[in-house]
Amino acid sequence: MLAIYKRELRSYFHSMIAYLFIAGLCFFIGVYFLLVNVVQGNVYFCRILSNIMFLFMFIFPILTMRSMAEERRSKTDQLLLTSPVTIPEIVMGKFCAMATVYAVPCLIAAVCPLLMLFLDEHHLTTDLVGIIPFFLVGCVYIAIGMFLSSLTENQIIAAALSVIVFLLLYLAPAFQAFYPESALASAIGLGVLAVFIAFIYYSFSKNAPVSGGILLAEIAAIVIIFFAKKDLLTGLVPKLFESVFLTAPLDTLSQYQILDLSGIVFYLSLIGLFIFLTVIIVQKRRWN
Repeated sequence: MLAIYKRELRSYFHSMIAYLFIAGLCFFIGVYFLLVNVVQGNVYFCRILSNIMFLFMFIFPILTMRSMAEERRSKTDQLLLTSPVTIPEIVMGKFCAMATVYAVPCLIAAVCPLLMLFLDEHHLTTDLVGIIPFFLVGCVYIAIGMFLSSLTENQIIAAALSVIVFLLLYLAPAFQAFYPESALASAIGLGVLAVFIAFIYYSFSKNAPVSGGILLAEIAAIVIIFFAKKDLLTGLVPKLFESVFLTAPLDTLSQYQILDLSGIVFYLSLIGLFIFLTVIIVQKRRWN
């Protein structure tokens, strides 16, 4: 794993990817810090961290799009898959390298709360602790982007898929506020989710009959629940949208000065889930 980690980290800094990523994120953190904390006098630095998450949908695909797709395109994945390194070590090495690149702007951002010590009012502990969920939510984006990159050998497609998924995550609060709570609306939303799940399965299995069977089973289950127990579907999709509010721990910290440990566990669970899915896809490619 260490060899993969060093190789990936070196490749990011030998190209412009790491420098563009770090410079772009630090630039916007600095601009928001200047406008919100210095000019407007807001005493909580951690509040701007949740405000700049709209950038994640554009900046993280730059970091993750080549992580797995480039290996497939250049056929260097064959060398990795036939090496004595295990699949989990390969995936974790790549993930840790990208997380290290992301940790650089997070560490630089920690300077901003220290500068606020010169202000009349400051909350140094809260602001520094806020960098923890900010780093973890970025790692969630890295894990998702790496998973999407493993589905294709085209970096552009991997980047486009990442932007779409990240956009949906960012717009989840808006969807939750405006999505109808009726059972029919929830059934339609679950149907769309069922199609997406079947598509993801087909993307790495290439087994159309099984993918179609999974889709039919999901649709049948939704229809049965709709007619037999409609109350279970009422308001279900808005609750699902609420469960993916990735800014919730940061918002709780800035408003109530409380670190939401359940949110931290949620971040770690998502990271583990998408790393696991990436391992499965790469493992399947090895056997093929």
